[in-house]
Amino acid sequence: MEAGAGYGYLWMLSTILMPILLGLAIAYGSYETWHYRKEHPGVNEPTGTGYSDPDESPERQARRMRLIIVWSVVIFLALATILLFVMF
Repeated sequence: MEAGAGYGYLWMLSTILMPILLGLAIAYGSYETWHYRKEHPGVNEPTGTGYSDPDESPERQARRMRLIIVWSVVIFLALATILLFVMF
């Protein structure tokens, strides 16, 4: 196998697999939004502070945002590690 053969594999990952993963992530986020709005019908009505659930505490909203941030960082680091090992 040639030394540059890994770049073809990396190209395939970045042009085929990454858009598929991005599409799956968008579809999952859309489903979660739809599911949340289905169970909380009052969320669609505007309140004084924007579109938020009046029954949800600020602590719970902060916990949800921390969870999203942590998972985003973990996924980014996992993908970066995989790409690093593929390239070298």
